[in-house]
Amino acid sequence: GEIRGARGTMEFPLERPEAARGRISIDARGIRLFHGKSQAVVHTSTWLNTGRFPQITFELKGIRNVRWGRNEIRGDVVGTLDLKGKAKEVVLPALLKYQRGGRRSMDGRAGDLLEVQAELSILRGDFGINPGGMLDQVKNEVSVTVNLLARSDVIRPLLPCSLFANP
Repeated sequence: GEIRGARGTMEFPLERPEAARGRISIDARGIRLFHGKSQAVVHTSTWLNTGRFPQITFELKGIRNVRWGRNEIRGDVVGTLDLKGKAKEVVLPALLKYQRGGRRSMDGRAGDLLEVQAELSILRGDFGINPGGMLDQVKNEVSVTVNLLARSDVIRPLLPCSLFANP
């Protein structure tokens, strides 16, 4: 399935990724699954209960184990995931790519782009998502792939690294 329409703000000091902070909110009612029966039940009280808990939020608290590559940053994104009224600290191994001035190619406006690719495994039971139910059809451990594209309204000054070169 997929979730579209993440909104939020992020402070991402490229000189110190460990100090990154932010908050992302997703409208859980916009979750779309590619199987008809699953789509019919995903929003019910047994599963995500999106009527009572319409938002999924992630509070970014920093990036640990930062490793700089030639054109990317790798690290562990740390934060609090709030899903179905239950908040848990999570760690997501992530790949970050920064494009100085890259926003123009996306929507014609000035600004930079930050692309984040991450993987997250959660246990359904930890978040009260049909705990112990239907394990023959949906595993307790669910893998989530995150592809996030963040944009700024300004172009940062050029920094001394190929990662920050003009696109």
